[in-house]
Amino acid sequence: MPASGAAAAQLATAQRDLAGARAEISRLSDSVQGLERDRNARVAQLQQENAAISARLRQAQGTLDQIASAARLINSGSVGTPVASLPPVPTAGAGGNPLSGAAPGPQMREHTVAERDSLTGISERYYGTRNRWQEIYEANRDTLTGQTALRPGQRLRIP
Repeated sequence: MPASGAAAAQLATAQRDLAGARAEISRLSDSVQGLERDRNARVAQLQQENAAISARLRQAQGTLDQIASAARLINSGSVGTPVASLPPVPTAGAGGNPLSGAAPGPQMREHTVAERDSLTGISERYYGTRNRWQEIYEANRDTLTGQTALRPGQRLRIP
């Protein structure tokens, strides 16, 4: 019987070791789950921050495009032209209506195509939306051979 006693002692030791290992695995599993929850929460927070930064970047890009467009209009319209000979800019009175000195009808502007310009990009600069490119195309149908046939230096009418 001494061999069976030794085997029983080894079995008991192995069972204690197994129970300890299972307890350690359970503790580690709980720890991993907690870390995974923290990681998922952090990823969600970073995604929200990224979306907010992207929105601010789009807004800033729109503002920069408007500033660049205004600068191009000012620079292209005033090169070699004395300020006194430039036509007056109509101003808005109460309610946003043009004052009586403004010319009737829609005001046409002109845009000089730069490299990498597109009708949608020009639409966004002048109208604040990429969806009005067709109006520009229609106003310039006589000079455009296709919707993507813009050439640098080409002058477009902007309704």
